[in-house]
Amino acid sequence: MSAVTLDDKIWLMGGSENMHNVLKSVAIYGPKTDQWEDDGPAFQHARENATAQVFDGRIYLFGGRSGNRITAEVEMFDPRAGHWQTVAEMPSPRFGLTSVVVDSSVWLIGGTLANNTSSPRVDVYYPASNRWELGAELTTGRSSVMAATLKGEVYVFGGFFFGPVASYERYDAALGQWQIAGEMLAPTAGSGYAADSVRMWLAGGMSSGGMTDRVMLFDGVDWTFTSPLSRAKSECAAAIYSDRLYVFGGQSGHIMGSPFERAVEIFDLATSVERRDEEMPQQYDLLAAYPNPFFLKTTIEVSLPLQDQVEILIYDLLGRQIGKLYSGVLPGGQQTFTWTAVDASGARLPTGAYFVRLQGERFQQTRKIFILY
Repeated sequence: MSAVTLDDKIWLMGGSENMHNVLKSVAIYGPKTDQWEDDGPAFQHARENATAQVFDGRIYLFGGRSGNRITAEVEMFDPRAGHWQTVAEMPSPRFGLTSVVVDSSVWLIGGTLANNTSSPRVDVYYPASNRWELGAELTTGRSSVMAATLKGEVYVFGGFFFGPVASYERYDAALGQWQIAGEMLAPTAGSGYAADSVRMWLAGGMSSGGMTDRVMLFDGVDWTFTSPLSRAKSECAAAIYSDRLYVFGGQSGHIMGSPFERAVEIFDLATSVERRDEEMPQQYDLLAAYPNPFFLKTTIEVSLPLQDQVEILIYDLLGRQIGKLYSGVLPGGQQTFTWTAVDASGARLPTGAYFVRLQGERFQQTRKIFILY
């Protein structure tokens, strides 16, 4: 799902419903009224993992995929015409790409190619003349990547390259090339992301331990963690409007066909107050531990749609139960537990891999966790 802000509205385009039904619909949210408005006109080609930008009062939609087809068509919505039209084709179709507006152009950065490899490619599109140029390549291929322009400089963050990446790159305009600028607080790909002119937020996504609820803030120099999302999830959409960060949807399940979120989470950037408009979880889920690997302790989150009798157990690689985090009735919703890497007798466990198992009357789920000293 792609998000842009236009005419005091947040426009959400495409994405997937349950069972990966790819959409070509447009949902419009009014942040001033805190209400959903009538759906906008549907675009022509259903797509998920696309990217969108507003340029000269028009919305441009690039890339994405529907099933096995990568969408090459660039579609544009002009509010004065009231409909979408195909205006160009990408020279290198990709999904999981990101984009930024730079002067009179839109840069399309990274993404996944048809052969499922992560691309370092940057295509530069000029909407006014409807022409393309090839930009400088990233230092490495990145898919499910995020980007922003901060204080006039273009940055690209994280993404997948044989796993989530922690590094981020900055474009050096004097040299005409990308350079590694540093590392984020954690490797992350597929985050909801939004930026003002000086700050960038990365919400959720996939980290080395699975889906995460973390929200990272970058001010062009330093990284910090802000208030986390209500639960771990990836592929959510984000937008900033009037000193508020809005995070829409996403997927919190870990398996094919997992339900997609309907939650809208709002973070007040001026007062650091968060509001969550969320629904009860739709499935049983043992969410990713954080941190993982860990040293002294890790946090384990459990998501239940209904009250249930559950146990949270710890096993070693030989399948022996070595600890019990909880045994009893849990209400529906999300609960958090902390494990301090000790066995049932209180002795500290050695470095290695372990398993945490969530089991109830109607389900069972296991995740691997790592102790690292």
